[in-house]
Amino acid sequence: MKKHFLFCLFVLFACTLMAKTTPVVLSLIDPVQYPNREYDQAGLRLGIYTRTHDSTGLTVGIAHKTDGDFKGLEIGFCNIIDGNVSGVVIGQVIVAKQDFTGLNLSIFGRIKETAKGVNVNVIGIHNDVVGLQLTGIGFLQSMHGVQIGLVNYAKNMKGLQLGLVNVCDDMYGVQIGLGNVIKNGPLVFFPFVNAKF
Repeated sequence: MKKHFLFCLFVLFACTLMAKTTPVVLSLIDPVQYPNREYDQAGLRLGIYTRTHDSTGLTVGIAHKTDGDFKGLEIGFCNIIDGNVSGVVIGQVIVAKQDFTGLNLSIFGRIKETAKGVNVNVIGIHNDVVGLQLTGIGFLQSMHGVQIGLVNYAKNMKGLQLGLVNVCDDMYGVQIGLGNVIKNGPLVFFPFVNAKF
């Protein structure tokens, strides 16, 4: 039994070295992790601060840095992804430098390219959002869908803004809130409901 276990560990180690992909990443604080950050992870990533190139699967810990793309479920206090994201990311701080497809659940969320899906943030600062944004304070370059929050801002809005204060430069849709501003609209300010089509 012990020989079989040691053989399995040897095979796992050998495959990791040859493929530059590992099924498990264990880390205290990068660079004190196995294997090092240059490997792709396909499986489980667990640690205080982990760092990999591409990551696929489940990531759990305090802080995570993915230098490439991420696919799967990531849970941590701080999550930074340099590539594209497809899946669910839950944390206090989430920064995605490329496209994000899925669910983003955070205190502070920053998606620098296109976010498709659902974004739930206390503060959300995103480039383009297609889908739903639920936020305390939301700042977007463009929105195609529904933006719900206390304070909503979108430079270009197509859809519905629902909040206490809704502001956009250009709009194709409806705003519902106490204060509604469409800077390039027929009514620049109107309480309760404002629209431009």
